[in-house]
Amino acid sequence: MSIPESHANDLAFSETLHDHKNSRDGLLSTILSKDKNAFESVVNNYMSYWVGKDPMTESEEEKEARKNNYTNMTNSYYNIATDFYEYGWGESFHFCRFGISENFYQAIARHEHYLAMQLNAKPDMKILDIGCGVGGPAREICLFTGAHVTGINNNDYQISRAKKGAARRGLEKKTDFVKGNFMAMPFEDNTFDAIYAIEATCHAPVLDGVYSQAFRVLKPGGLFAFYEWCTTDKYDPTNPEHKRIIRGYADGIPELFPTHVALQALKNAGFEIEFAQDLAINDDPIPWYYPLEGTFKDAQTLGDYLTVFRMTKFGKFCTRALVGCLEKIGIAPTGSLQTQDVLETAADCLVEGGKLGIFTPMFLMIYIFFSTKYRRMFLPPVQHGATVLNRELFRRTVDVIGVRVPTSSVAKFLKVLNKDLFNQPKLKNVVNDPESSNTKIVLLNPKVESLVLSENLCAHYMLYTNINGVAFYLFNLELDDIPSDIKNFINNEGLGIVRHSVELNYDYWGADDIIKAILPSGVESPTSFTQVGHIAHMNLRDEFLPWKHIIGQVILDKNPKITTVVNKTDVIDTTYRFFKMEVLAGENNMIAEVKESNCRFRFDFSQVYWNSRLHTEHGRLLSIFKKGDYICDVFAGVGPFAIPAAKKGCIVYANDLNPASYNYLVENIKLNKVHDKVYPYNLDGKLFISKAVLDLQKAYDDNAESSKTSKVKSNAALQKQNSCNFNHFVMNLPATAIEFLDAFRGLWKDKETLFNSLNLELPMIHCYCFSKSDTPESEIVERINTVLGYPLQEDTYKIHFVRKVAPNKDMFCVSFRLSHAICYGFFSEKRKQDIINTAPQDSTPAEDDNINKHVKRHKSEDQ
Repeated sequence: MSIPESHANDLAFSETLHDHKNSRDGLLSTILSKDKNAFESVVNNYMSYWVGKDPMTESEEEKEARKNNYTNMTNSYYNIATDFYEYGWGESFHFCRFGISENFYQAIARHEHYLAMQLNAKPDMKILDIGCGVGGPAREICLFTGAHVTGINNNDYQISRAKKGAARRGLEKKTDFVKGNFMAMPFEDNTFDAIYAIEATCHAPVLDGVYSQAFRVLKPGGLFAFYEWCTTDKYDPTNPEHKRIIRGYADGIPELFPTHVALQALKNAGFEIEFAQDLAINDDPIPWYYPLEGTFKDAQTLGDYLTVFRMTKFGKFCTRALVGCLEKIGIAPTGSLQTQDVLETAADCLVEGGKLGIFTPMFLMIYIFFSTKYRRMFLPPVQHGATVLNRELFRRTVDVIGVRVPTSSVAKFLKVLNKDLFNQPKLKNVVNDPESSNTKIVLLNPKVESLVLSENLCAHYMLYTNINGVAFYLFNLELDDIPSDIKNFINNEGLGIVRHSVELNYDYWGADDIIKAILPSGVESPTSFTQVGHIAHMNLRDEFLPWKHIIGQVILDKNPKITTVVNKTDVIDTTYRFFKMEVLAGENNMIAEVKESNCRFRFDFSQVYWNSRLHTEHGRLLSIFKKGDYICDVFAGVGPFAIPAAKKGCIVYANDLNPASYNYLVENIKLNKVHDKVYPYNLDGKLFISKAVLDLQKAYDDNAESSKTSKVKSNAALQKQNSCNFNHFVMNLPATAIEFLDAFRGLWKDKETLFNSLNLELPMIHCYCFSKSDTPESEIVERINTVLGYPLQEDTYKIHFVRKVAPNKDMFCVSFRLSHAICYGFFSEKRKQDIINTAPQDSTPAEDDNINKHVKRHKSEDQ
């Protein structure tokens, strides 16, 4: 049986293959209902595009063949994969971000809701879903917003599944699913109020084509928001391993494009960017690919365990065994097991690509359909090359069309023409009429006028720039120029058209627009900063330095909560971990106060290290700690780990070598009233690790002896406590923390018997580090093994991606439990004595006594 080409034959073939009229649910039922000959034909057709083709050596002709036959290839893929997708993933075929205590399907829905919110979706809107799959997102967004959603899809089987799902949820009148090629959409121009796509347009042979179609069918002023599959800057097309991974999961995709290609394709189509961000690069505690890993460590609910089970080795074995058995005895069609193999390979490669950061399934892009002239109307006057900020030069007058309406009829007019109102940010749709107190002027949207009347209006468009230094835009429109629906309403109501001048000044525009008007043409606007209390911390590149003070002043003006703007002038100090910086604008006040994790922190930002972007990472690690745990924070800074952990009920020994950090740590301990739970040190990291272990052990021994003497506690009660050793060591000094790991070698050499008698677990290490490697996991583990002198065993450590620090530099956290070999290995008595002898003055007998009392008190409380 050959693969059909025309739409009519597509439908007939699909009905034969899938038996639409008797469509079933469940993987086993759907597989058994397939026409065996048709299914085998589809599998063979799809495999012909990939089998035997090495991604490193395939010819350009083979690549072009996939692009030229993308419709056939993609259709074949989803004919064989759809049932497996629904079985393993549900009705929404996409990835998402995950949150703590959020189950799988809640996270999937939130991902869809977020996209709908970016579209400003409302109940009266018509929205297009490009590549709608089986309609899961379309139904969810319809229910969430009340909008009418039309899905376009080139696969008849998925369309039949989408319509069945809509009927099941009573959404037949609010949804529509259309057979069509998104490279040549079967819709009239200016049909939809908004458009979205979720991991679908990657199936296009060229992105310009599908984006141009979206531009054509989108109404003027509408938003196009979507999640795109893309390769990232980390992807190396000359790396065989990278090529293997991309090929492994790029099922049904002619070619996977880099993010910069996608951005340029949108601009080529005519869109203007509103927002673009890779949502896969975040401080999320749970990675987007976790359901495919086949481990339960990130599952949040019982339902999640069932979802993840299917991707475990045992779950995949069960599925393969069942499908293979049914295929072998002739019940399931030939090719079913081969399909399972393809999907398993794709899942494994997706996890690999996610861990390496060479791929993202959620590059969010939001673009708007603006005419160039409309956009220019509301931009500030250009002041390229200015070296002093003159706010008075940022003035503009825009003349727009308004309709004079009796005050009593304003509400009626707004309701009828709500889509054609002015609707410009920070400006009103209804203004007072200077000629009468009994009427108002309702402003119409020049965007709508200029685009609906594009050619006609361009003849009336005039720009004046030399009237007292102020730019004027005038729309010389008469009644005949107004769209017919508006004109008819105006005539029927006896209303009058007027021109109204909208005055724009420096206060109207945001920092991005102002800075773009000052910098040379084509240069991006450096408006991003990290807020630390009242301080805006910027990291300006060299090309922006001639305008650094203007940039700082604009940031100050446009952010009311900011009173100081600083710029980093050098790399981080490797000894004391703080940046050298200069004040660009505002007051020279570097004493910041920050709230994080329900704690207050006060510090001199110029003398200590603080990064607000690590808030999520702080929270992730804190969630691991349990009340009563003993924490050793080796590089504590001003306390972002230590103090919230103490608030949670942990006992924390916290250290920082920087005297300023130590002093503010002490201050923050008092500020948060955790002086009975946090004990500060000011030592070198290696000395502190040994000193803290010795101090805690001494306090435990003294307390045990005291308890025996006073007969306050029994030996069983003492053994119940885990206070003679730490549960966790936190090492947040990513530049060099790995170099300190040798401090743990043999650190508990003489404590093995004690630890075994108390049945204690050895400590967990949470070590932060940077990596520039294309294979960061292996590179990091190799460095750790070298320093420890003992290899980390597979499946005994977890490497968590924290954030992207620079284009080729990532931050990770490696968590592992110390092994017996490391803890009880070589550790010289001379080194122990050296540590005791070199203890600084702040570690006094009085402090030791204080710690002893502290441990004793907590033992009593725990009993």
